[in-house]
Amino acid sequence: MLGQKNTLPRTQSGFSLVELLVTIVIIGILAAAGIFAYQAYISTSRDAVTSNRLETIDRTITQDLLSIKNNLNARSALATTGAGADIAPSSICEEYRDAIIREMNTPTAANDKEQKNPFTGLPVACDGNAVSHFIDNTTASWNEQFTVERGTTIVYCQNPGETITSPGFGLLTCACTGPEPCKTEPRPKTEGALIFRIAGSNITMDNATAQSSGTTIEAVTINSGDLIASAQAAMSSRLDQSVGSISGKMIFHVNDNTTKQQEFKFGEIDKPTSTTYRFLPEGTNKLSFGDVTDADNAVIYLNAGGSVCWTPAARVSPSGPTTTEKTNTKCLSKHPVDESTINMNYLLSGNWN
Repeated sequence: MLGQKNTLPRTQSGFSLVELLVTIVIIGILAAAGIFAYQAYISTSRDAVTSNRLETIDRTITQDLLSIKNNLNARSALATTGAGADIAPSSICEEYRDAIIREMNTPTAANDKEQKNPFTGLPVACDGNAVSHFIDNTTASWNEQFTVERGTTIVYCQNPGETITSPGFGLLTCACTGPEPCKTEPRPKTEGALIFRIAGSNITMDNATAQSSGTTIEAVTINSGDLIASAQAAMSSRLDQSVGSISGKMIFHVNDNTTKQQEFKFGEIDKPTSTTYRFLPEGTNKLSFGDVTDADNAVIYLNAGGSVCWTPAARVSPSGPTTTEKTNTKCLSKHPVDESTINMNYLLSGNWN
């Protein structure tokens, strides 16, 4: 008997082209989302490394300063010079700053692991004073703020040249964590004459009647229009935020002489008019020089806490940047102002040499 012929339709196997394309698109979307989530996780982890490192450094500096000021031996490798000597109470801020940066960036017997910026792979710590000086010499006009690269730790002296035990000593640190960009806060500076209150009267210190040494300065007033033009808006904003109880000090030039600098300590800032800021004294402030007829070019230092990364004072050695100062700016890969790529090997045009 002949077998029956199967007349049922033949079953098709596999996927259509449309189904394959849809699958590929879905896989691509999931992969992109996964990559984005992974990159965000990596960036967050690197930021955590940066923050934890800064907290550790700050705690160590606080403990070391206590030991240094009391001539105690209990101190970390951060408070030791490259020659192995201890940082002393008479050491100037720059010596301590450089010791900290060297210990962070260079392996030593006490610190056998060189630290790197987790984002760029460059040295992690930077000399903020030297960076500001570099900007002054490479940028004709800048707004008194610069960009701190993510993952970089800035170490700088508030008042270069001050010893550890002097009232003006200030060693500051800050680090950039996301989101970018991280910019330093503008350090308020003036170009015009200051207004002194002396014996109850306001005197504009621009070819004024000569004031003698020891004269009490009862208050200092500045006009917002005298803040340096390139960063006037940012500086006015910073002072507006400081009106109330923030204390600090200003350092100004006397008789147009940059070598004669007077310090005025204030305990509060108020704003008597929409265009003026008045600094009320903390303690007694007296003129240090005689025959003072001019007072101008003030730099204002606000005690706003360690979280603020002020634009550091521009300062390198009088004869030009030393090898150490150059080395301690190699944490940069971009120009701190316009973010153009720079080569800090100090041999090419446009860089220190």
